[in-house]
Amino acid sequence: MKNLCWVLLGTAFLAGCAANKVYVNPEKTIREMTLDETECRTVADASDLQDDAGRKKEYDRCMQQRGYRLVAEKNARRVKGFKEVWVDPLVDFKVYEAIVIDKVDVSEVQVMNMRGTPGTKVSDADIDRLAERMRDRFSVFLGAVLPVVPQEEAGKRKILRIRLSLLDIATTNIGVNIALQAVPVPYMPVSSKGLFSFEGTITDFSSGKKLVTMADKTGSGKNSSLIGLEKFDKWKYAYETIDYWADCLAKFLADKRGEPYKSQLKFKFI
Repeated sequence: MKNLCWVLLGTAFLAGCAANKVYVNPEKTIREMTLDETECRTVADASDLQDDAGRKKEYDRCMQQRGYRLVAEKNARRVKGFKEVWVDPLVDFKVYEAIVIDKVDVSEVQVMNMRGTPGTKVSDADIDRLAERMRDRFSVFLGAVLPVVPQEEAGKRKILRIRLSLLDIATTNIGVNIALQAVPVPYMPVSSKGLFSFEGTITDFSSGKKLVTMADKTGSGKNSSLIGLEKFDKWKYAYETIDYWADCLAKFLADKRGEPYKSQLKFKFI
């Protein structure tokens, strides 16, 4: 149900699920949308209506009052690889000429280290460097679709503004990676046992209108790297996860602009 009905939590009150429709309000963040969905479900449950159809109607009324509109799922496209995303179906991404990427927000970062693992202590400087790496890598990947420019060079062009927030991070267990080096298989998993997550928005630079909201959370096993290429860096898995996110977003923007895109990833996902 969760996959079928997409981002919103699957319930009997999710209007249009069977008809492949979803509620969309691109002006709200993912957290706001989740809260609205939960509160409207609570309103419907607390109503005096006894039948499912009546409670569903109450849920629909609540969501519509909060500014959501019901659209075909195909018009609220999901970004491949992201667990949660909303896209304004009315946006023409072809009119945009460049991208501005803000400094990555790390104000809510949670470090998901493995206890007792040597070399996993994380400092504020480590987090700042990881945030810089994330911005740099998104710039590289998205630069294959549109020029990425500093804010001061935006001028009067049509610009997409991307804001990213890094939430959960974890270091790679270097010792386990070294031990796995001897395993005779074509690919071997990166051995981080933590979570990585982020949230982001794409807005129109001039108006500030939200066009896309997105989020992803992943644990170990999301990807693999070729044997012999491991650098045994405690941030190795973080780097590859960031590249994965950047590649997904670049592909999405290229698709929305009707342009071909060749993945820039240099490792295999499983």
